[in-house]
Amino acid sequence: MSNHTAADVNSRLHFVEFLRDGGLSVPSVIATKSGCRFASVRADGQQRQAVMSRWIDGDTLGPRARDRQVERSGELLARLHVRSQQYDPPDESKFRAWDDVYVTAENEWLNQFLSSSPVSETDK
Repeated sequence: MSNHTAADVNSRLHFVEFLRDGGLSVPSVIATKSGCRFASVRADGQQRQAVMSRWIDGDTLGPRARDRQVERSGELLARLHVRSQQYDPPDESKFRAWDDVYVTAENEWLNQFLSSSPVSETDK
């Protein structure tokens, strides 16, 4: 299991604020009683960073998505992609590489899958 540092969490929260400022509907953070955007908690015997976010109303798609729901999802994904391309993180941002977080010894199957993928290295 991976644990995110305070710098990781602050970087992610900065990015989420950037998305929200661009008009995307992303959850806003609920601050702790002391005004912090996240808390350090002990879970499963490990120290972890925890963020609490506001609920965004919506409906569960259910077992079958309608054409309009799929189309709307694609539109939202495109907006997310376009906005994220404009992101210029502050110098102190700490973003961990995707494979540093998800391709661990416990998830070696994922590394094997990705290495045998027909997708070229430049497209991964």
